[in-house]
Order: sequence, then C-alpha cells, then structure tokens
Amino acid sequence: MGMPVAINNIFIVMTVFGSTTAIIGLALFIPHYFRAQKRATIYKTIELFSTRNQPVPPEVLDSLSRQTAATPDGDLRRGVILLSIAVALAVFGYFVDDARSPLIGIAAFPAMIGLAFIGLHLRAIKRAA
Repeated sequence: MGMPVAINNIFIVMTVFGSTTAIIGLALFIPHYFRAQKRATIYKTIELFSTRNQPVPPEVLDSLSRQTAATPDGDLRRGVILLSIAVALAVFGYFVDDARSPLIGIAAFPAMIGLAFIGLHLRAIKRAA
C-alpha cells in the first residue's frame, strides 16, 4: 500500500530542497570547520610558547596572518564552486519535468553569489596590477 499522492508530492519537494540545502550547507561548513581547527592548533602553539616564556617564532605568526586574510584566489574558488552547484541544479531541473522551473529558479541564487565572488576576484586582480 503506497502513500497518498499529496504526501508523496510533499516528500519529493522536501527531499529536493533538503538535499540542496544540505549540499550547499556542507560545501560552506566543511572548509570553515577545518580552518578553525588549524587556527586552534596555532593558538595552542602560541600559548605553549608563552607559558614557557619563549619568543614566538615569526613563522607561526606569519601562518596565522596568512590564514585570516582573504585572497582573490579564494574568491575565484568560491565563485566556481557556487556556479557549478547552480549549473548542476539547473541541469537536474531541466531533465526533471515536474521540477523544471523551481529548480532553475533556485539555481539562480548560488549562480548570482558565484558571479559576485568571481567579480570580486577580477576586481582584486585589477587593483593589484
């Protein structure tokens, strides 16, 4: 005995939107998590040096400053990832007849954010030149 049609349709919509949200969320969360872990390790190293009353090596401080600075390459990377998510959603929406226009509309959000990051990358390159 199957589910009623209305519940089945709701389940399909929840699955599509939930998986999309999960993929984008994980793509944004995972890099931040590992960056925070690396930063915590550097802070523990600095704390260890200070408890032993030793000077902190300049390499440790340089690695900390390099981590927090945003780079144009990072903007390009984020833009390309968001654009690829948008293209994947649009292609999926194109092949699934029932979900064509909602998925293509949803794909516009990461596409515009991706284009903005690529624009920031190009602007940073022009300023550096």
